[in-house]
Amino acid sequence: MRKKQWILLLVVLAVFVAATAGMKGYQKNQDKKAAQKEADEKVYALQFASEDVTGIAYEKDGEWLAFTKNDDTWSCETDTAAAIDSDKMKTMLSSLGSMTADSTVESPTDTAQYGLDAPSMQAVITFSDGSEKTLTFGSTNAILGGTYVQISDDDNVYLVGSSYVNTTLNKSVDDLTVDETKDTTDDAEDTTDNTENSTDNQTDVQSDSTSE
Repeated sequence: MRKKQWILLLVVLAVFVAATAGMKGYQKNQDKKAAQKEADEKVYALQFASEDVTGIAYEKDGEWLAFTKNDDTWSCETDTAAAIDSDKMKTMLSSLGSMTADSTVESPTDTAQYGLDAPSMQAVITFSDGSEKTLTFGSTNAILGGTYVQISDDDNVYLVGSSYVNTTLNKSVDDLTVDETKDTTDDAEDTTDNTENSTDNQTDVQSDSTSE
């Protein structure tokens, strides 16, 4: 009798484990489908690979700042002495290159109502194939939030996050230069490595002397 109870208990446990695994697999599959659906429904106002960009110019505090890339090295045309940080440029361009739209106004006949007749900011991106994209930002939507933008060669107007204007493109030359603390840290690491190597060499010499 007790043996049958144990067998029954094991069967119930096996069924429970199988059901739990099945539920987890089902939930994982549903999550995957939901993520794929969200990705498929996502609308991009602008999309490109940051490594394909060779130049960008934009307005900052009433003046245009222009940056160009040669052999993976960035420089500022308006401040040639500035040491531009390639990682910071990549971060900026990666953000612009995946510009998602919260909503789309398809081919409006009057773009002035979106503030595009008096742009709040403009940017021009140059690509390795010689093509360019001009981004014209207009007014903000006080109710929904976000800023309207129109991309050259695209008749649509998109409502995108205001962070593209307030953060991504709100960069001065100083904001995009190599941090002095980074240089100091790198120098300190090099000094430490050299010191360690020197110490190791001295230890090896002493060991050799002792062996002799």
